[in-house]
Amino acid sequence: MTAADSTRTGGVVRGFMLGEGADAVVDALDAIFPSASPRVAGGQPSTGAVKIETTQCGPLGSDRWQIGLGCAVDTEPYKEPLVVWFSRPAVATVPSGELRVPAVAR
Repeated sequence: MTAADSTRTGGVVRGFMLGEGADAVVDALDAIFPSASPRVAGGQPSTGAVKIETTQCGPLGSDRWQIGLGCAVDTEPYKEPLVVWFSRPAVATVPSGELRVPAVAR
């Protein structure tokens, strides 16, 4: 099951997606990255929640993702600055190799 909604207030657009299970995670990521072939990482359970909150105001955007299972998304290189914060350890594959990201202490 996946639920989605968005609202516009002036120039600010807010949206959210909420779902449960591997299919919901893939559907949510596919909506954000339509040409990226998102998938659940091998060996992951088929259950897990996904909650994605977005805010966009002109060229500036912010997303908050809470994904309860491992996943992979292949994207084209970003031309604009991108800041990512992980609450758990993660591995990102970048052009120069593999980037192991430790969790940020709260």
